[in-house]
Amino acid sequence: MMNRLSATLLYTGGMLLLLLSTIFVGQSIYYQFQLSMYSHNIQYNKAKVLYNMAMLNRLEKGKQMKTNIGTIKYEGDSYQVYLTSQQKYIFYVSKNSSSASE
Repeated sequence: MMNRLSATLLYTGGMLLLLLSTIFVGQSIYYQFQLSMYSHNIQYNKAKVLYNMAMLNRLEKGKQMKTNIGTIKYEGDSYQVYLTSQQKYIFYVSKNSSSASE
């Protein structure tokens, strides 16, 4: 009787430990994904800031502007943004309006 109770307690404890570790790993993966998405958003917003600066300063075709967060180059139909984190973003400019999209 004592061995059966001992085995049941050991089995229950192991299953509880497995359940808790699964929940912990799931949360860790979720938070890692969130962190990755926030990092991507920050980099995109930095590129968008550079694009807006170039638009406001009316950067000429073929010219580039350097800042501490990256470099932006105007190619006529697009603005190419090179961040210091080695990421590249391209914002295309429509001919009819001053709006742009990635």
